[in-house]
Amino acid sequence: MAGDISGDNARCIAMLQAFQEAIEDYSTPPMKDLTMDLTAKINGYVSFLIECRPLSMSMGNAIRFLKNQIRKLPVNLSESEAKSSLCSDIGRFIDEKTIIADKAIVQHAVTKIRDGEVLLTYGFSCVVEMILLYAHEIGKKFRVVIVDSRPNLEGQKLLRRLVTRGLDCTYTHINAISYIMREATRVFLGASSIYSNGTLYARVGTSCIAMVANAFSVPVIVCCEAYKFHERVLLDSICSNELGKCFTRSSSCRLFIYLNQSFFACVKNLQAILTP
Repeated sequence: MAGDISGDNARCIAMLQAFQEAIEDYSTPPMKDLTMDLTAKINGYVSFLIECRPLSMSMGNAIRFLKNQIRKLPVNLSESEAKSSLCSDIGRFIDEKTIIADKAIVQHAVTKIRDGEVLLTYGFSCVVEMILLYAHEIGKKFRVVIVDSRPNLEGQKLLRRLVTRGLDCTYTHINAISYIMREATRVFLGASSIYSNGTLYARVGTSCIAMVANAFSVPVIVCCEAYKFHERVLLDSICSNELGKCFTRSSSCRLFIYLNQSFFACVKNLQAILTP
């Protein structure tokens, strides 16, 4: 509830690991069916998580996977076997959908990096961090520009990690993006989800970075695992978004977003979309 875990992958993995512990501690009540009762327990845990913070698309997909595995449990399995099977399924999901997927993305993305390039990224993305660190480890010479913005200033965490590993980094805020983009040769972005109509759902400010990159003819590479894909269609960031709290000194929120090229709204959206 305090927001100690941030990032879609980290939140999804932490949730699944919590479900693993809950399943290990679970025992079917008398006169109850394991499938029905355990699903009801999972629904209660999910409701609590939603009260703390809206679920990300990756978390929703992981929950659907777990419920589907519970429904498919053979009726002749004992309780201990069923619990062991579910915990194994969760572990396999974490390995295949996040760890192995990220390694595949990294191996492909580093082939796009050439010596002498200036790579620009926005905020913090664990897979983008892995790409930059791996490219540095295999000896590629490049410079990193980290663009950051409120409310979370997540780019500072990425800056500290990259500088500690010896990478040449430049840090700036998003209000200087039109100036710093002149130096960039390639942009790497993370994503929270990709919808069926090609819309990219990412942290607020990502669409601004992509539009400025397009204006300067700088190629943009988006790194997103397949388990974050969603069948929904999203047309703008007002139909569906996560609202954050306004931590400002004044009584009203001072973070504005531009809507439909006609008016300003005083809200604090945490996500933005990029339409194809």
